[in-house]
Amino acid sequence: MTVLPLFDYGDTIYRSACKGALDHLDVLHHSAIRFATNAPYRTHHCDLYSLANWPSLET
Repeated sequence: MTVLPLFDYGDTIYRSACKGALDHLDVLHHSAIRFATNAPYRTHHCDLYSLANWPSLET
């Protein structure tokens, strides 16, 4: 999946971002996983990470 490298590329920059900006990135990250796995909207983010085998942005 080519979405994950885009998030990984910017991790050194967004590590110093404010909490509000990080919250927006989390929403975008979850949406990307839902799109890539075709998971329903109400799927919990922990389940999304295990379904896609992607790390969270916090790790």
